[in-house]
Amino acid sequence: MLVSLEAKCGSVPIVYSNGEELHVIEEKIDGYRDYGVFYKQFQLFWIPIWNYDKKPVFIKNNMYWDLTYEDELVLRREYYIDTSDLSIPFWDAYGGKLLIIVILIVIYFIGFRD
Repeated sequence: MLVSLEAKCGSVPIVYSNGEELHVIEEKIDGYRDYGVFYKQFQLFWIPIWNYDKKPVFIKNNMYWDLTYEDELVLRREYYIDTSDLSIPFWDAYGGKLLIIVILIVIYFIGFRD
């Protein structure tokens, strides 16, 4: 669920949002639930800038449940899943930051053409 907000810097609208994301890491680990990661994300102009509050969860039908200590032990022992590895998609983790850097470099070099 993303909530888009707008602010103005001069006459340019600035679109930003702060939302929650779910990412499935292992599908149908016990026949009906997925294992994944829940995290919150800050976006600027729909580009992910910052991810925070990551935690392992069970996912079913776009709903999530927090893992208990016992759940984590079962995942490690029976399914050989490392619950400390909370990897998220490349775009969410690094892509937005790389895109911002490229945009800043392009703006910097365009500024020197004049």
